[in-house]
Amino acid sequence: TLMSSRPSFNSVPDGTIKTPKGNDVRWVQICTVDFTSTEKTKWNQHFDELYPLATRIGSTTGMYNCHSYAWHSRSIYNTYVLTNGDDYIKDKSYIKYTGTPYSGVIVVYGNVDHSAVCTGQTHATGEPYVKSKWSSFGLYQHHLSYCLSAMTGTPTYTYYKANY
Repeated sequence: TLMSSRPSFNSVPDGTIKTPKGNDVRWVQICTVDFTSTEKTKWNQHFDELYPLATRIGSTTGMYNCHSYAWHSRSIYNTYVLTNGDDYIKDKSYIKYTGTPYSGVIVVYGNVDHSAVCTGQTHATGEPYVKSKWSSFGLYQHHLSYCLSAMTGTPTYTYYKANY
């Protein structure tokens, strides 16, 4: 079965991490207790089977989330969990973008609280391919609407490009 404990988190002081323009990022957490290796394997298999058109490129872990991956660090060794990307938008480290998504452009899934990074490739549907961390689960590459978060609501998509 997939019953398991969820990772545990502790808050860190505002300003522990900064936007590219040097401003404090608020509401940051670190994972203090992650899934066991057995739980990670089970969750990886579960989502790999549930979403066969998505490619897992990073294992299940609570060490970072979608917002941290998109806005702070694209490393699988990232150790922060962010509430959202608002501080990066507010200080204009990233600005709205309405052109064709290219590699590195961030997409925010409105109404479902999810962030992803465009790869620069396009799916047969015409949607961009993105890389996104699925909550405390795996890091996946998939077309825009084919992910855990997009399946739980009707997202709107807003794109942001670097401005630093």
